[in-house]
Amino acid sequence: MFRQLARFRRKLATISALTALADNRQFTRIAQNYAVRVSDFVRKCFSRVLKKGNHGNTNQQMRGN
Repeated sequence: MFRQLARFRRKLATISALTALADNRQFTRIAQNYAVRVSDFVRKCFSRVLKKGNHGNTNQQMRGN
């Protein structure tokens, strides 16, 4: 009885670990695909703020205040 329960738990742990690994791979793939777009977006936003000359108010400018 105990061995059957141990096998079941081992299988469950293996399935859980494989599911987490697959989720991490999927997240990594999405992050790699969108990293260039996000960095371009951030760079453009900061260049607009820097062109305005409000270097001290960068955080407020980004929040829209």
